[in-house]
Amino acid sequence: FRIRHRHVLEADLASLTGSMTHQRSGPLEGEEHVEYMDTQFSAGHIQRTYRFYFIRPENGNPYKTQWVTDLQFVKDERDRCFALLKKKEERREKDAMRHARANSPKPSPRLKPLPDPTGMILTCSRRLGPG
Repeated sequence: FRIRHRHVLEADLASLTGSMTHQRSGPLEGEEHVEYMDTQFSAGHIQRTYRFYFIRPENGNPYKTQWVTDLQFVKDERDRCFALLKKKEERREKDAMRHARANSPKPSPRLKPLPDPTGMILTCSRRLGPG
């Protein structure tokens, strides 16, 4: 399929998208991990939309929400995401500690220290020193 009149195709694409033009976008001042985008419609009004955008440190993949007009929704989504990441990190640390305890060498029940009235610790038949 050949395009003979490029301007006709561009006009058809503009009618399908509602004749919106992108005006400005970038990080929202005073809000961490929140981006904004201003879009001007064919009727002339400008609409500002927001989204939460975060690059995951463990793998570099982005986490982002859809563009919405409600800034409070985006802030709540951001707070929820960071709370989940914090819980996930706490679980990882707890599991690592549990794993380290499970793999640590356990003392043999035959080598349990026996109480000695002289203050020495006896193990089997050897004296180890003051305890």
